[in-house]
Amino acid sequence: MSRLQDKLAETSRLKHGIDNTIQDLKQSYREGEAGDRTMEFLLSQRSLKGYYGTLRQLGRIDDSYDIAAGVASNAWGFHVVEDRATATAALQLLKEHNIGRATMMVISEIEKEMGARSKNAFTAPTPKCKRLFDLIQPTNEKFKSVFYQAVRDTLVVDTLVAAREVAFGGVDKKRYRVVTLKGELVEPSGSITGGGATPERRQAQGGPLPARQAGHQGGNAAAAGGAGAGGRGRAGTAAAPTPNVGAGE
Repeated sequence: MSRLQDKLAETSRLKHGIDNTIQDLKQSYREGEAGDRTMEFLLSQRSLKGYYGTLRQLGRIDDSYDIAAGVASNAWGFHVVEDRATATAALQLLKEHNIGRATMMVISEIEKEMGARSKNAFTAPTPKCKRLFDLIQPTNEKFKSVFYQAVRDTLVVDTLVAAREVAFGGVDKKRYRVVTLKGELVEPSGSITGGGATPERRQAQGGPLPARQAGHQGGNAAAAGGAGAGGRGRAGTAAAPTPNVGAGE
């Protein structure tokens, strides 16, 4: 009887996990669809100059880092624009046509803050890890600072054990933000995010960067638009925001 109860309990746990995964997939699909509709609309506006699409469409990364990239940032569904004027115009169009909400990453503003930092030499604290930013190949060099804004100096390792070792002070005693290939995230503050089912591959969920192409929200983003929810990223930790450009409801 006890063995049967154990099996029933295990079956119930498995069902609960599957149900949660299904709900996550449905939500991700809805978010991805909304973001794609917003991007397609903005790209179709010939009067809108300096709009490039969502961040996930502007870079590539090897499949093996796909899950880690998706967990490391929630900026993949954000929309990349050249300057504040373009951001304002794009948000106004979304509002006028009631297309949806969106967050804009403004290259000219991000470049002022992150341009030099994205070019600084970086040495990983141990051979066990790689910097996620260095693994992303932008489709154009002008997007490098935007990708750096999204992931900063987040490191990637194979296992959670290695992530804890690196994050909480290795040889140099410095703390790092570290994500594993399975999507476990260790913050310098000491928090660890993980457990449950392994996050689905981001391209299957409409997450960062297309399949076989590759990924922390940054500031210098403008968020607004009409009703709905467009261009929203998945899991990640947001950096402290800097001044935004926005349009009202």
